[in-house]
Amino acid sequence: MGGLFMKTKRTRAIVMAILIQSTAIGTVIFGQNATEETWTRIETDKKEVSATFPMDYIVDSKKRWNGQTVRIIGFKKGMLVELKVIQDGDPKGRLNRIDVPDSETSKVFKMGDLSLRRFVSAKTQPRYFQKIYAASNSRLFILNVDAAIGDQPEVLRFLGLIKFSGEQLFQPLEKYAALEKQVSISSLESSPVVTELLARKVEKYAGKIDYRSESQFVRPPAAKVDIRPVICFDIPNPTIPRALAMTGSKMSCRVMVNHLSTGQVGDITVYSESGKDFSRACADAAQKIKFLPAWDGDKNIDFVDVHYFEVRTAIVTTTLIQVSPTTRRVP
Repeated sequence: MGGLFMKTKRTRAIVMAILIQSTAIGTVIFGQNATEETWTRIETDKKEVSATFPMDYIVDSKKRWNGQTVRIIGFKKGMLVELKVIQDGDPKGRLNRIDVPDSETSKVFKMGDLSLRRFVSAKTQPRYFQKIYAASNSRLFILNVDAAIGDQPEVLRFLGLIKFSGEQLFQPLEKYAALEKQVSISSLESSPVVTELLARKVEKYAGKIDYRSESQFVRPPAAKVDIRPVICFDIPNPTIPRALAMTGSKMSCRVMVNHLSTGQVGDITVYSESGKDFSRACADAAQKIKFLPAWDGDKNIDFVDVHYFEVRTAIVTTTLIQVSPTTRRVP
């Protein structure tokens, strides 16, 4: 990893890999230039979180049902990076409940007034990903990195310039510090392509739905490194019958979705052992996903993603996990 080290109060551990996804959207094509280009440092108003993004990043600043107030996404040479800010009544409690499938998890550690956890992809995963969660008293900050190749200059640059509470998370890469301009997160407005997407009406579902057991799940084949995978901006929660939701049990499923180049949802396959009612509720939610189609060079393409839905004691959460660039991400 070229000497990129994680900094905490007590330890400095070598970072073995890095997370990322790819991104170019419809007619929006993310920057493809060398790492010497100027990136944009985006910082929260109270300086809780600060990260740099490649040129042509996109913004979703519309408030969401899950408390999300802003999301920034950037793509660079097979790497997708994003920052989410979520208003939450108990962010530090939520931090302890978060579970990211197929990952190795860190214990909670502190930087300033923030509590943090890191999730790094297990060695068995076809792509590298890393998710960093930071909780203040009222907000949850999520930084995602996803890439086919973890040890690449763009990944090192992104991770090496992350700051929490004004402190570097990793050993800084000084040579990039001067190649950035700074923007306050409160000044950002939604990108036109995102506004248009979210205003679009969901068409009547015309695909096929197949229900299978969890044991039958097989990861879709990985896409080419330079393909920007699909980016989902609205994943509805499944509507769970009250009697089922109040049972106090844990229910989960993986939903494999073919995201068509037209922006519509194609065939759906649900893998679960949690009963027909829950599986149908998740399939219904998947039909309403709004997304920017995957991008390959100069055109939109079909793209298979896997979404993870989970219900615990009447609290419904959804996590998008990118199984591979023809599959997929990570709340």
